[in-house]
Amino acid sequence: MDDSVTFAQDPAELNTVLDLIKVREKIKISYDPPNRNFVTTISKNNFFYASKNGGILSIDIASGKQNTIYKHYSNIDAGLASDNKHIYFIDNLGYVVAISLNGSLEWKSFVGEVFSPPLSIQSSLIIRTSNQKIISLNKFDGSLNWTYQGTKSPLTLRSWGELNYLNDTLYIGAPSGKLLALNYEKGTLLWEISYSQPKGATDLDRSNDTTSKPLVIDQIIYAISSKGNISAISSIDGVVLWSRPLSSFVGMINDAENLFITHNSGSIYCLNKDTGKVLWRNSELLGRDLSKGLIISDIILYTDFEGYLHFINKKNGKIIGRTKLSDSLYLNPILLSENSLFISSLEGDIYNITISIFDDINSDSTNSNKDNEQIIKSDNLDNQSSDESILDSIIFWD
Repeated sequence: MDDSVTFAQDPAELNTVLDLIKVREKIKISYDPPNRNFVTTISKNNFFYASKNGGILSIDIASGKQNTIYKHYSNIDAGLASDNKHIYFIDNLGYVVAISLNGSLEWKSFVGEVFSPPLSIQSSLIIRTSNQKIISLNKFDGSLNWTYQGTKSPLTLRSWGELNYLNDTLYIGAPSGKLLALNYEKGTLLWEISYSQPKGATDLDRSNDTTSKPLVIDQIIYAISSKGNISAISSIDGVVLWSRPLSSFVGMINDAENLFITHNSGSIYCLNKDTGKVLWRNSELLGRDLSKGLIISDIILYTDFEGYLHFINKKNGKIIGRTKLSDSLYLNPILLSENSLFISSLEGDIYNITISIFDDINSDSTNSNKDNEQIIKSDNLDNQSSDESILDSIIFWD
């Protein structure tokens, strides 16, 4: 897929909401527009930001002072990752590049075409190429540790799905609804499973990749495919603990008890992470190209293609606030503290904002419009034979 915004349906019109969230803009910085798949990062006291044309910007979190620390000679296709010594990215020529925090070039190493950000772990940098090769590099000089060639698919979505890591194991979403686990030090395969079977007669119909980052919670891996299922999988042996029809390209987030999934249609689902039971569903933002969300205390922040920030009560799925900072889609925001975050738009504007939340967001007064009253309750949604997650897939995606 390219970086253009496409919709499965016409975007839903926005209804008036009772605004229980106040947003204050502290800093706004205009910079070169980024590519949509960039992941901005924080290291020490600085926030780092990459533009598509090769510029790396450092912003002092306390003062907001900005400084362009590095200008690469070619475009950047994937990044950023960082540790306490280096910043890493991949350019459009297929090189992994490491620079110091003050912008000096440390090393570069050729790996091939890459669209997902690298993963920095201990002394290694893990990269997934577009042809499903997993590469481990030494972070200090760029030398090769090991490679693993995953199964190639006739048609793979061009995505920026991230890898995840826990207890010396890498967890990697793969084409055709697969998830695999690799030993971090040696790159050997521990297990591989198909948790979401492809369907359809053509390669296009059967494209069912894991395009988002698998979640690792305790001993369970949660993975969701772009056109299929969400599943809970044992990290020990790859056994599927529960699975249900639900699709997402951008992925999901979690708190201690629940998963929050952005469906391809724009519906937002809350599932109990232990059982997969649907607790609530919000369908007010259909077709608005929603982000995967960011949990801030008892609310979830979602962004859309028109530059709106939508605030949703995570306990019941009701929209309790909305604000607009720009006219374009946002990159995934980064939380700095309990109520402060950085967020950047595709136009290149970077915002540092603070959020104030009213104490009564869980009161009955949050029922501000009829659409909120139509959010389907868990007993009706989870037990009916025609599950709403299937309905979303039929109408808005498949």
